[in-house]
Amino acid sequence: MEGSIRLFCGRVPTLRTELLDALAPIHRSIAKAVPAARFGEDISYEETQEVPCILWGTGFIVRREAIESVGPEDPRFFVYGEDVDWAMRISKAGWKLYSVADAEVIHYGGQSTRQLSATMLAQLQKSKCRLIQKHYGLLAGLTLRLAVALVSAIRMAKWIGIYLVRRRRRSEASARIQQMWTVVRCVIAY
Repeated sequence: MEGSIRLFCGRVPTLRTELLDALAPIHRSIAKAVPAARFGEDISYEETQEVPCILWGTGFIVRREAIESVGPEDPRFFVYGEDVDWAMRISKAGWKLYSVADAEVIHYGGQSTRQLSATMLAQLQKSKCRLIQKHYGLLAGLTLRLAVALVSAIRMAKWIGIYLVRRRRRSEASARIQQMWTVVRCVIAY
């Protein structure tokens, strides 16, 4: 949305927050719980303050000493998650993260990913699974991968039903089926 303040910082991602996000498409009450779990309610973008985590690194400025302390972004993340992983590592190393109220950043979101939306959605889910596994262990990563795959399979089954019953929505249904299948393959073949 033009000129809007985007939520770019919030709580540190956990298995719980990412499971809520993965399960959100199957029920509205779960979807309503996601913003509070992810962003909390204690961050004001009108004042400079310390924050728990940077969730989008669009305007991420990092001191050289912090980079030397934790290393660069992890190249195993592609497109999504590298900024969150970096913020988590920086914070774990004892550095503080801040939201600076006077800073202005213009971000033309989605410009590089819009052309391959199914692939990018799958990559986003894969990166979330990788992030959780890296910071919370193999079992947590596998749990999230399973949840994402199951929810995507359920959504795919819904769209297959729409494809079979509603001729006018076949094109949309076909695209959604492909999108969900791409996500399932990506998180399973991880």
